[in-house]
Amino acid sequence: MKKYTEGKALIIVIIIMAMLLILAPAVVMSSNTEISQTTRYDNRMQAYLYARSGIDAALGWLIQDGELNSDFKSSDYYNGSAFMKGSIDSMSIADSPLTGESDIDVSMSYTPNGVIITSTGLFNGYSREILLTLALTTIESPSFVIPDKALFLQNDEVGNNSVFELIGSPGIIGDFGANTETEDALHFGSKEYITGDIYLAASDDGVMDAIDPDGVLSGDIVYNAPKIYYPAPGFPATPSLEQYPETSGLVSSDGDLMNNTTGAELDLDGNYSFGDFEVKKLLNIDLNYGDKDIVVENFFVSGNINLINRGASGTLSIHVTNSIIFSGNVTINGGAEGGDPMSLTIYYSGTGTP
Repeated sequence: MKKYTEGKALIIVIIIMAMLLILAPAVVMSSNTEISQTTRYDNRMQAYLYARSGIDAALGWLIQDGELNSDFKSSDYYNGSAFMKGSIDSMSIADSPLTGESDIDVSMSYTPNGVIITSTGLFNGYSREILLTLALTTIESPSFVIPDKALFLQNDEVGNNSVFELIGSPGIIGDFGANTETEDALHFGSKEYITGDIYLAASDDGVMDAIDPDGVLSGDIVYNAPKIYYPAPGFPATPSLEQYPETSGLVSSDGDLMNNTTGAELDLDGNYSFGDFEVKKLLNIDLNYGDKDIVVENFFVSGNINLINRGASGTLSIHVTNSIIFSGNVTINGGAEGGDPMSLTIYYSGTGTP
């Protein structure tokens, strides 16, 4: 019997070619999508770098020898408003907005809170804007250098209802300072500690009501330090967010979080609101490599909170609307990975005592 096999290879080739013709458009579309996304990212990044260059150029012109450029506030020159425009290679400056197309567009304006710098970068139709507030601090004695402080009390007078107390075995890692000269306004217990120095505007230690100052303080006490007044940062409006979904053993159907288990994990794949947010053990909060906001009605922590997967820019902003209570040995954003102070901000908008 004669077998006809000559046409089998041709049929297979035709089937393969048909499949390739079907898949080819999808492959081309996927490639075009990836190229388009990469191009958009590159354009936005270049626009951002232009905006950063504008900020650097503005700071280079504004700050001279550690002080604000005298021409900037002078009514004979810029009168508190200046504008820059151009490219990385060449920038023009004027006291009124400049016209025309450019890679970089910068405006600077003087306000009671400092100098507001707005820089816009433009590249291939994509723009990125950076807003920077340059805080201006006045120190009474220019010869006195004020170091960075872990905690500083700005109010000149501390009344009976707002005495600063350090009790219950907490500590301050770094320097502490206060403008107040009120008698016994600062109270330190016997088990507390300050690892740095204390800078007081007062002339003697009468401002401190300390049981054991030698046990509290590791550094020195500097008296007659000049008073410092920092501009208040902008306080954001509390965002309106959807409630976090119910999670077995961690978040209830009412949006209350209760953590009694060491090593529990809260997955933040977006921005959410909670009712009570109570942490008694160790809670790991996964930021999924992004900036996140949560709104909390009552924030009670007697355990530890660790931020993980922060990524290059991952931050957490906690907006507390009613009460804050920290009890016992509490650490927030200070876990095994090493907490970055810039990755956590807590805003309190309640009316009670936090």
